[in-house]
Amino acid sequence: IKRTTQDMDRFDLMQKYILHRLFQDDNPSVFLTTIQSIFDPTDFSIVAYQKILNELNIFLKRTPAFEIQQFIQTLSPSLLPIFDEILLFDMALFDPNAGEKTSTRTLYELKRLSLKKKISEEMRKEIIHEESIKTLMKDLSEVEKKLTIL
Repeated sequence: IKRTTQDMDRFDLMQKYILHRLFQDDNPSVFLTTIQSIFDPTDFSIVAYQKILNELNIFLKRTPAFEIQQFIQTLSPSLLPIFDEILLFDMALFDPNAGEKTSTRTLYELKRLSLKKKISEEMRKEIIHEESIKTLMKDLSEVEKKLTIL
């Protein structure tokens, strides 16, 4: 089922925004480092986004200069339509003049939403692991502190 931008939730939009910024960046390896310092690939709710990010990581380790056409050739056919969606993402949904600070804030907001989702999933389990929840809550608190600073 194809979803339009109108019915995509905020979490999906922010994920797509970050990936779009990554692939439109003059130096994706620098922005990728920033992403990885805040947001783990497993925090992406869409598995295809995780795979694309992992493929980019592998590609940049092998190829010092990023060429989008070369990167596209490394993607599996199943990831190509998702990658096209990322590249064609409508930046008007966000501030097109947004800079690094906005991207960093968006990364922390993504991390916050991801942690909340993980906490919710842990709470729904039959056997609740209190230590896991405490760790997630502590991480969430740290992310929220950083968000208030930005």
